[in-house]
Amino acid sequence: MDSVPKLFIESVCALVSNESLEAFKGCRSAVWRKKAKEIWRKTRKMLIDVNVLEESNPPAYRYVIAGRCSLDDLRRERYTRIIMYIGSEDQDTKKSTNIDGLKPLFAYVSTRHVEELNMSSVHRFDSLFQNFFPLSVNSIIIWRCTFGANSAFPQWLRRTLRMNSLQELNIIEWLRRTLRSNPLQELNIKRTTVEGRKEDVEEDLIHQSLMHGKHLKICMDSNHNFTNLDSTFLGRVLELWKNSEKPLPRQIRYHFPCYYREEQIRHYLNDVEGKTLVHKSGSGTMSWTYNPLELTFTP
Repeated sequence: MDSVPKLFIESVCALVSNESLEAFKGCRSAVWRKKAKEIWRKTRKMLIDVNVLEESNPPAYRYVIAGRCSLDDLRRERYTRIIMYIGSEDQDTKKSTNIDGLKPLFAYVSTRHVEELNMSSVHRFDSLFQNFFPLSVNSIIIWRCTFGANSAFPQWLRRTLRMNSLQELNIIEWLRRTLRSNPLQELNIKRTTVEGRKEDVEEDLIHQSLMHGKHLKICMDSNHNFTNLDSTFLGRVLELWKNSEKPLPRQIRYHFPCYYREEQIRHYLNDVEGKTLVHKSGSGTMSWTYNPLELTFTP
């Protein structure tokens, strides 16, 4: 492990997620450990706000980088962790740009790991993500957004996951590929509309639950034409956990929007007393709290 070039070690440490870099700090290799600690000290967390101007035609945008620094300043930062917020803003007389003006920003972000992508109250911004392909994303949070039936947005994740085909995807296919290919840390989608036919990603949530990786939080609530965590999914998760030979391989928290009564939970668990249950293998537990219901599985 120590025999690889130092430039390679530096490149890897600079591109991985914050959590992975922290893991490198404790690895056995002194070379990797030293470089990881160095990059950890030098890394800056950079917030980028992208605003979609409401009712603009053609679409207009505006972005601000933390500390009011310029894109050139951001490029000079050797080690960065990106958090990107995308929201809507009223039109005004301030300077804005078209999609071409965002391309240099997205080209830079495409060379970095994005710790969090947070979108809120943005509707049908199909062209926005045609040039946004970050190396990886840790958390995806989408609130009160509308995706067209054939939105261009899903292409960025498909490219991130290094899929061969670049054909246009709809949001359902995008999320399915995400859940099946990338162990997420957070998936939070609320009050979001997907236009077109109604489909769900329940099977893919189950698949994601069986993947090894970081701890995971899932919250899906009040969506239209899209998956919501409900009593059916609750029953499936509990049956899966009870009947599996091993517990789920990582800590997972499911947040359910409905206010379940204790009697309902006990019904799914065959009237088991208490609020913590040990898996039949002897390792791993499941616990729950109410109002609203949160299930926590530990390996």
